[in-house]
Amino acid sequence: MIKKIAILSIVVSTLLYADIEEKGIFLGLDFGQNEATVEYRAVGTATSKHSVNSSTIKVAPKIGYQYYFTRVYFSANRMNYQEESSRYTIEEMHYEFDADYLPILYQNLKKDLVLKAVIGASIGYSYSELKNIKQEDQLLPLDPISPYSYSQEHFNYGYQLGLQLAGKNGMSVEVGFKTRMGTLLEFQDDAQGTNRATFNLDSKEYYIGFNYLF
Repeated sequence: MIKKIAILSIVVSTLLYADIEEKGIFLGLDFGQNEATVEYRAVGTATSKHSVNSSTIKVAPKIGYQYYFTRVYFSANRMNYQEESSRYTIEEMHYEFDADYLPILYQNLKKDLVLKAVIGASIGYSYSELKNIKQEDQLLPLDPISPYSYSQEHFNYGYQLGLQLAGKNGMSVEVGFKTRMGTLLEFQDDAQGTNRATFNLDSKEYYIGFNYLF
């Protein structure tokens, strides 16, 4: 019985909200406190491993389309990861596509203010460069069959959870949590990857975002 009442409540709230026009292109800007861990691991003739932790403010512009309880958008940002001993720096340009579901949590009687949850997933594309390398022979596998490409492209993935407060005027503000995982760079000295070095990213971010719906 409780389950049926909950389902009915969601349906009723959806019907009520249908009177509010909220669909179209939107622009936004997210400000986040990004906590990133880059794990370096070399496997082969010499096995080593360490982690690089970085904390920085991230600013990400975004553009997308919202249709009532769903939205998709594209965002971009730049990040740098520097090893504590300054042996290397990784510079990353990140492009991301997000798809979110925005269920209603609360709506006022005037129907001009609504609180929604943000539940979504993302897939990203990163262009990363390994720079300022010191003690190179301890970082990368020896004797590659072809020269190393210090600039690489990789895909990654993540998810986001949050809350959004929106009004009739198209303005909305949201707060939430995002995470992203994937490979930044990978090097190996033969086709089988007998000697391999990888830089893997695990990024967590608490953010506040501002959006304007046209």
